[in-house]
Amino acid sequence: MRPSGFHLLVCFLLLLISSRAAPGQTPGCAGGYGIELGLGAWLQGNAGTSVTPSGARSTAKSQGVSGSLGFHHWSTEHLAVGLTASVINAEASVVATDLIVQSQTSAVSALMLDLRYQFPLHASGSLIPYVHASGGPVFGFQASSGTAGPSASTETSLGARVGAGVNMAFSERVVLGLRGSYLVMSGFSEPIAGRTHFNGGEVLLCIALVWGGDPVLPE
Repeated sequence: MRPSGFHLLVCFLLLLISSRAAPGQTPGCAGGYGIELGLGAWLQGNAGTSVTPSGARSTAKSQGVSGSLGFHHWSTEHLAVGLTASVINAEASVVATDLIVQSQTSAVSALMLDLRYQFPLHASGSLIPYVHASGGPVFGFQASSGTAGPSASTETSLGARVGAGVNMAFSERVVLGLRGSYLVMSGFSEPIAGRTHFNGGEVLLCIALVWGGDPVLPE
């Protein structure tokens, strides 16, 4: 099974379990805080290849593991401001030509200011939909070693995300959610893991711990 399909299945099953929570079991939001951990898949439409500075051929993959850790403050019960650190893609591989064999490790990460708008919770259910937008620097790192000798490079770019998600209250302070977003970036000057752009979609399963503030009441 493809990683993206696996993550979607896990998300679906966990959301079904959490949907058993009563509508009144909603996290405190207005004036409150939350820490959110996400894990899922980064999806890019096409793959390609590039040649590293040492002459080895590097193949860019079309998908990979993605993760995030964010901190948010809810200024009102609907609007939150936060900071999210994420790993867009990380991989280790061996690239080769007829004369060169190199082991390569790479990672792409981002640190973004995040704005989130949460729609009103209705008494008919415990689903809490939201939309979000974020922006900030994107960092790339790549290191290799082998017959051509060691090498390392770092790159910095700017990026932005837009997306939407849905949360369900598992308890008064624990929330499970599913989030989808799309990343656009200005591009690295040199390839990292075979590509200069990591534009693409993300699907994340999220779990959050929230505290403080006033409880959200169904409308």
